[in-house]
Amino acid sequence: TIIVDMIASPIVNLGNDTILCNDARLYLDVTYRNATYLWQNNSRNANYTVTTPGTYWVELNNNGCKASDTLVVTYATSPIVDLGADTFACLGNAITLDAGNAGQQYLWNNNSTNQTLTVYASGTYAVAVTNQSGCVGTDSVTVNFNDGPYATGINVVPMTNGQYMFSVNAGSFINTYRWSFGDGDSATVGTI
Repeated sequence: TIIVDMIASPIVNLGNDTILCNDARLYLDVTYRNATYLWQNNSRNANYTVTTPGTYWVELNNNGCKASDTLVVTYATSPIVDLGADTFACLGNAITLDAGNAGQQYLWNNNSTNQTLTVYASGTYAVAVTNQSGCVGTDSVTVNFNDGPYATGINVVPMTNGQYMFSVNAGSFINTYRWSFGDGDSATVGTI
């Protein structure tokens, strides 16, 4: 008399070879009841986290019945998107934002799918650029439009020795001043 026990061979499937983007991780779990595990790096765990490109394999052993699978992981670079620094512009003007990365897929926060976006209003504008590998790069920029500089009058204050101090009542966003004295001389300060 002989008794024969049939032991099921373990089933393992690491999935298809894959491409990951930049710092992405891939979690592999091959848990199988009563099996032992051996990974390419001699790990004996039922799971493994992929963080670098390479060839990954695992062998499962269920009381002498074995199964294995292999997975090749490559990494692709996400597009680098730079819309520039937050900026100001005068009302009536326009600013054209360029996501770069010609020939990729674009999606702006206003649903435009062009590489460039021309803006006329204050706001924060964001874009996601997807390359052929499916990797996504993003950036955003805040644009503020204002009504520009204006002057509402000049203040004249008498000083000693027959001199006068001049200043201007000006709106916001004034970066520079230029005074002309009518004799070819000028100054670039707010108060003279």
